[in-house]
Amino acid sequence: MALGSKPRRPKSVTITEVARAARVSIATVSRVLTNSPGVGEETRQRVRVVIEELGYHPNLTARSLVSQSTRTIAVISMQTLGQLQTQPALGQLFRGIEDVLAHEGYRCTVLSRDEFKQNVAGLRLVKGSGVDGVLLNGAKVNDPFAFELASYGFPFVTIGRAIGLVNTHYVDIDNLSGAYEAVRALIGAGHRRIAHVCGSQQTNLGIERLEGYRRALIEAGLEYNERLVIEAGMTRREAYRAVGEFLRSTEKRLWPTGVFVFNDFFAVPVMRALLDSGIRIPNDMSVIGFDDDDASEYLNPPLASVRAPIYQLGAEATRMLLPLVRGEEVARPQVLLPTEVVLRASVGPPASG
Repeated sequence: MALGSKPRRPKSVTITEVARAARVSIATVSRVLTNSPGVGEETRQRVRVVIEELGYHPNLTARSLVSQSTRTIAVISMQTLGQLQTQPALGQLFRGIEDVLAHEGYRCTVLSRDEFKQNVAGLRLVKGSGVDGVLLNGAKVNDPFAFELASYGFPFVTIGRAIGLVNTHYVDIDNLSGAYEAVRALIGAGHRRIAHVCGSQQTNLGIERLEGYRRALIEAGLEYNERLVIEAGMTRREAYRAVGEFLRSTEKRLWPTGVFVFNDFFAVPVMRALLDSGIRIPNDMSVIGFDDDDASEYLNPPLASVRAPIYQLGAEATRMLLPLVRGEEVARPQVLLPTEVVLRASVGPPASG
């Protein structure tokens, strides 16, 4: 380089070059970047690999000349899209989100974690989609994507606390207190040997509900026995099998008389596993869940549960995010919503003897 000459800026990769390298049209690359339908999964993955290898960044500056905001919020969930469609509580959560967004003139796009595999392409995918902010549903412990969003100063709110990341904006349910009160309800009914079908210990949801269960036992002078903690897995089928295996591998005299289940979604297969093993609810074993899904009171017997303000959770998180998108301060950056126990026929006193 000649003395006094300016260093050349590295040539930016264009969308045309990405399309050529991936052997697809420019329109296909654009659909992948905006997470639009109409692209096969194999093609979608090939385009993403090329984007990552070439280091392509969409030209957001040009887009911002037209509008400073796309008025679109990304909701990123730990669940797969299939799970999002089957869990009633998530339906309430998204209704709360969508109602607030619609009132404020925004729309949302939903991405599942398996669409960007928790790598550095995650933020690029969000930016490439042209969204103004992110609602991160179900942050993991030491969540790399939450860290990435924070390091770039990208507006985001976690639905549930991002454990390991301080000073984040979040709205959460008081999971520890709710679980504690659920177990206290079983203890109050006379139960002394209580099991817990737990959620993932990679999330604050699973960790705090397990801790609430443990704390209630210890404060009542009862033993916390890890052999009575049953991992639900990720699907209802896995939860059904886990409970069935626990019953088959445990002497009947050591069976619990009460069960606290991580949520109502998993309480359904838990109850089915108990009934299929000849266990009557609540005559032989009581069951209490968490979330108080709409269908819980119509089960046979109706399921006792912890009522959680799921709709309010989504609405409050969205109300917190929109000022951040506008560059405004938020008066309460961390909000914890209360729960209450709803007792129904699935909880009764333990059988005598």
